[in-house]
Amino acid sequence: MYFERLALLNWRNIEDTELTFGKRFNVFWGGNAQGKSNLLEAIFFLGRGFSPRGNRNEDFIRWGKAQAYLGATIRDGELFFKKEVKIGLEARDWRLDNRKEKKRDCVVGYFPDDLEIISGNPFKRRQFLDEAISFISPTYRLLLKTYGDILQQRNCLLKQPLNRELLDVYTEKIAEVGSRIVKARLKYLALLSPFFEKYRERIEDKASKVILRYRTSGYAVNGEIEIGDALFKALGDALPLDRERGFTSCGPHRDDLEFIRENRNLRSFASWGEQKTLALALRLAEASVIKSTKGYGVVILLDDVFSDLDEERRRFLLRDVFREEQVFITTTELQWKKLLPEEETWSFYLERGRVIKDA
Repeated sequence: MYFERLALLNWRNIEDTELTFGKRFNVFWGGNAQGKSNLLEAIFFLGRGFSPRGNRNEDFIRWGKAQAYLGATIRDGELFFKKEVKIGLEARDWRLDNRKEKKRDCVVGYFPDDLEIISGNPFKRRQFLDEAISFISPTYRLLLKTYGDILQQRNCLLKQPLNRELLDVYTEKIAEVGSRIVKARLKYLALLSPFFEKYRERIEDKASKVILRYRTSGYAVNGEIEIGDALFKALGDALPLDRERGFTSCGPHRDDLEFIRENRNLRSFASWGEQKTLALALRLAEASVIKSTKGYGVVILLDDVFSDLDEERRRFLLRDVFREEQVFITTTELQWKKLLPEEETWSFYLERGRVIKDA
């Protein structure tokens, strides 16, 4: 699968334009704040249906305009389809070959905000897991919605005069649906971890291994007790405190993903450089899981990655990792472009939101 054409109208600061891309490497280059990341974001938005940089409609629309438009021709083997979205201040209108339909495509992107997956609050790490799992398992998204609805109802009951029988009903539901979410997350981490370590080892300058560890909130996952039973017991034990606070204090909505090196949680100890390489390894691993489980080709987006990598690691990514994928890269300099095959590389210069294809 690859993006053949892209049309943009009133998208952030990008001048209204239509672009044709190459099947392999596409490089967006220019100075800072010229629109490179905005262009990459447009491709991600069309592919996955949301933005990695926030989700307010008004932020996507050029100042003074009422609506933005994105459209792409996407090829998959001999087939192709047209995907479009009109973004108004209040709504989005998705179209697939002019039918009202929203389809998620195999696009994985690294953006600088991904550092928050390593060092930010637990919500960012749960969000990473839930989005990644939902892509390869659409039923998981429905499971998350069901859990959220049950959680909201239980939290409402916690604020009301005690109705123990009804509370027990919702506690059982929380434990049953919550255990399915935790099992799905653990299964995904088992797929992700080997790929993550492979990429981390090649792009990081530290030999010591990093372990991805799932941390539960107030209940145990150790194989000695079924997850649902452990969660039900923990919810019962926490009931007095939960009623005092008015919310459910344990469950998958409070769990976390830890990055452990030499018994230290890297959320607190990782340097900026470590955070960046770990986040990049995580996104590359996500793409590999998609390819291994679905058999799909993946479009890769890399926002400001290569400036902090030496030539050996750049060569590893460009020649060893990205063997077949269509890749979009942003950069402020092109010295490393010699590592790319000239006949398979298209470059686009951006200045003040205007996109110019290089000769």
